[in-house]
Amino acid sequence: MLHAPPVRPTFELPLTVPVDRAVQQLKAALERDAAHHPVEVLGQHVVLTIAPEARHFWSPWLTMETQATDTGSVLHARFSPTPAVWTGFMLSYISLITAGCFGLMFAASFLVIGRSVWLSLLLGCACLALALGMYAAAQVGQRLAREQMAELRDLVHAALDDLRADPPAAPR
Repeated sequence: MLHAPPVRPTFELPLTVPVDRAVQQLKAALERDAAHHPVEVLGQHVVLTIAPEARHFWSPWLTMETQATDTGSVLHARFSPTPAVWTGFMLSYISLITAGCFGLMFAASFLVIGRSVWLSLLLGCACLALALGMYAAAQVGQRLAREQMAELRDLVHAALDDLRADPPAAPR
């Protein structure tokens, strides 16, 4: 079965230590490289980014959350574009879905009263085409950011290497 590439790739790291120790070690290791990769830590939540001078439109942010498990903890990590880019994409999708639904409602109304539905159907199809185009652009952006994503992932793996419960899982 064919699967669409993920919009926001993720990975997990099972760890053998409690949440607090994992976050402390991750924070200490990442802060040593903070000039090249700014890091923010709030409780169990960690955000790792690319240095401002190396960023481009598609540069990733790595958002991580550590949760307790029976055997220690697990780090859940998710790549995403900067919040401004992500918000822009989501607002665009919402706008396209709304306009497409209005187009289809007008088409249904025009069909009931016997008028031509082509213009309304065209609006719905155009919105669908634009949404698919945006999805394709996001996939291209992920390919352009692949090297930076690997860089951030490798930093996290190196920071937590001695705490891992098993080999790192491949990104989904």
